[in-house]
Amino acid sequence: MDTLIQCSLAMIALLILRYVLEYVSTSIQSSLGYEIMRDVRVRESRRLAELPLGVFQAETAGSLSSVFTNDMAFVEMRCMATAANFISGMTSVFFLSLVMVAMDLRLAFIAMVGFVPAWFVYHATVRAFRDAGVKRQSMERSFIGSILEYVSGMETIRSYNMSEHVFAEINSSLEKYRDAAAAYELKALPPMTLYQLFVRIGMGLIFFCGLIFYLNDMISLPVFLFFAVISGTYYQPVEALLGEFGILNIMTLSLDHIEGLHEHPVMPDHGVIKPKKFTPAMKDVEFSYATGSRPAIDGVSMDFMPGTLNAVVGHSGSGKTTLLMLLARFWDVQKGNVVMDDVDVRDIPSETLMSSISMVFQDVYLFSGSIGDNIRMGRPDASSVEVVNAAIAAGCHDFIMKLPQGYATRTGEGGCTFSGGERQRIAIARAILKNAPVVLLDEAFSSVDPEHAWAIQQGLSSLTRNKTVVMIAHTLNHIRHAGQILVMEKGKIVESGRHEELLAHNGIYRRLWDRECAVKSWRLES
Repeated sequence: MDTLIQCSLAMIALLILRYVLEYVSTSIQSSLGYEIMRDVRVRESRRLAELPLGVFQAETAGSLSSVFTNDMAFVEMRCMATAANFISGMTSVFFLSLVMVAMDLRLAFIAMVGFVPAWFVYHATVRAFRDAGVKRQSMERSFIGSILEYVSGMETIRSYNMSEHVFAEINSSLEKYRDAAAAYELKALPPMTLYQLFVRIGMGLIFFCGLIFYLNDMISLPVFLFFAVISGTYYQPVEALLGEFGILNIMTLSLDHIEGLHEHPVMPDHGVIKPKKFTPAMKDVEFSYATGSRPAIDGVSMDFMPGTLNAVVGHSGSGKTTLLMLLARFWDVQKGNVVMDDVDVRDIPSETLMSSISMVFQDVYLFSGSIGDNIRMGRPDASSVEVVNAAIAAGCHDFIMKLPQGYATRTGEGGCTFSGGERQRIAIARAILKNAPVVLLDEAFSSVDPEHAWAIQQGLSSLTRNKTVVMIAHTLNHIRHAGQILVMEKGKIVESGRHEELLAHNGIYRRLWDRECAVKSWRLES
């Protein structure tokens, strides 16, 4: 009786220990998976900032979003648990096999005989699983891309009453993803059935051969009972291996997608030279977006004098924005040099180069936070007075003060609660506050009404003092007083000079000016 009580207490203690260890193991797996993927997310997010902008034009939003959401989340949730199950299962099979060999070599061999054909089934299934998994992941990316496009283009979709048409495309993408996912799952059924059959052959043979061995006094009853009982758990981890392969396959594909981010080389940052001055210039620069395509910038050489406003004009597609991007080293040139004070920008540390440039894009994105926070991004240690002064110079102080919370007003995601002109003026205030020696403006007046354009122009006039401003403009009236106007055509600078000089030249700039004057006098007849 005492022995029975002791054994019972021992079993209860072992049971409690098992659940405690399972709880600890699960906790460690979860936290470790989150920690690993947190580090991966941080590392890859930082790496995105080091890639050329051309990568983001080549990669779809759905593709990148899928990597940072679905792929990373799947690995995060599954990696440690799947690895733990696999390791513990195979460890259990290995040690049980050793015990079985020690108990009876013949029955141990019989128990494992089904592993050989099962391995061939498993090996043959790998390729089919992988091909189906690639298709499933591709359809998933396509579906995510369709959703993002639908949300981003909602204004256009509704204004043209295309909701049904676009939603039909989304529904089609969803159905393709559903079919691919279902095909992936169904493809596993035949090989899993065959795999289980081969694995379980050993269990049947143990009973059949073990009984024959026992009846012929070839093994003892305890040995026969041992094999009969242990076969119930011996095959479970091996059976689960094929079931886990579906998860392992998707995890492998997800890891391949994450690793695929490294297919794009980062912009080299080995520079060690810090220029004394930041005066940009171009020397015989050539740049193409794709090998063999027409150069977007074709043999451009140009000096930008400090303390002046340099305007870049030309027809759409002439290379204006590309020129600005090369000055900021968002891409590297294929030929020639972009320099700062005769130092190639590739020889300047990236942090030093970026701290010397303020840039306002045509499409402004405001980050989640307050208006004050968005302006202060130009210089995080700026005082409230400096933030206000920058806003006044950019012509946005008045509309900010009319808001209920003033500079503490939240911008919403991407600045969705503000008009295009308001977002642009906030971005200009951010650039003014940064007080960098070089200022690049891409269509700074594109979303600004004439009254505020005049206010911004006044603010930029003070900004050009001891600085170099390069500005793209379609409205020539805004840049009449620029110290230098560059006219671009097919990636080349075809004209340069001041406003009056270019008008007298009677070339492309004169035609653009005459066209702008004609548009101003145009009116719609009722």
